[in-house]
Amino acid sequence: MGVLSYAIKRLILVIPVLLLISSLVFLFLSATGDITQIVYEVADAKQLEAIRKYYGLDQPLYYQYLNYLGKILRGEFGRSLYSGETVISIVLKAFPATLVLTISAAVVAVMFGFPLGVISAVRSGSILDDVSRVLSLLGVCLPAFFTGLMLILVFSLHLNVLPPFGYGSIQNIILPMITLGLVIAGNISRITRSAMLDVMRQDYIRTARSKGLRERVVVYKHGLKNALIPIVSVLNVQVGHLLGGAVVTETVFSWPGLGRILVQAILVRDVPVALGGVLFFCTAFVVLNLLTDILYTYIDPRVRY
Repeated sequence: MGVLSYAIKRLILVIPVLLLISSLVFLFLSATGDITQIVYEVADAKQLEAIRKYYGLDQPLYYQYLNYLGKILRGEFGRSLYSGETVISIVLKAFPATLVLTISAAVVAVMFGFPLGVISAVRSGSILDDVSRVLSLLGVCLPAFFTGLMLILVFSLHLNVLPPFGYGSIQNIILPMITLGLVIAGNISRITRSAMLDVMRQDYIRTARSKGLRERVVVYKHGLKNALIPIVSVLNVQVGHLLGGAVVTETVFSWPGLGRILVQAILVRDVPVALGGVLFFCTAFVVLNLLTDILYTYIDPRVRY
């Protein structure tokens, strides 16, 4: 099976997943009650009835859902119940900020987690290994909101060297990207260590060493290259988690990304925006998985579709 046919097949299989997710989110938000009574508090009974009829909320729930699915298939995701702006325009304006934060956090995670994992595996049983494992454990255990608040407390309130909020400059992104990056750096370090330890015990590593190759060549050319498959797999999942973690981090730092808008939409029950944001996040995660699967063949030619 070629790369293109494999990608098409995977994208087709995504459709039922997105349908299931949209169904669950729609039902959960619909179960919270009549949204018009919250969104339009000042309206009288006649105005509320007219608004409910305009949005189709006077129809049975199954009809509302089928109507919503029909609009999605036509590329219509509706409008915000508050601003009246189209959901697509809201998502497209907010997602670049989330994408910048996610990519920056992924770079931070790789810069911290990858070397720690390699050093921990190469120096297994040493003090460096112990320190690396403790740091990895802290990265895994500490939640993003706690790390973010601690960074604000130290670098913004006490040292006053970095802004706690804002968007548009490099200084504004430093604290959010470190907060989000440390969330997955610990997992990357642990998986890198485990994969490297497994590879470094293989016979071809002993053969490379017996040929008199330098340890750096053995570790990075023969060891690390063959350990990349599980590392890339975990990195793919963790970057997907970054998209979800961005919801918390963007809220803590008032970062104007899609995650923060999604939280606000759910709190005020802005159903069209909430559904559109969730579907967009899920689609991005699926595309990321697909790109990772394709990347496998370039890392290890033995992988075939």
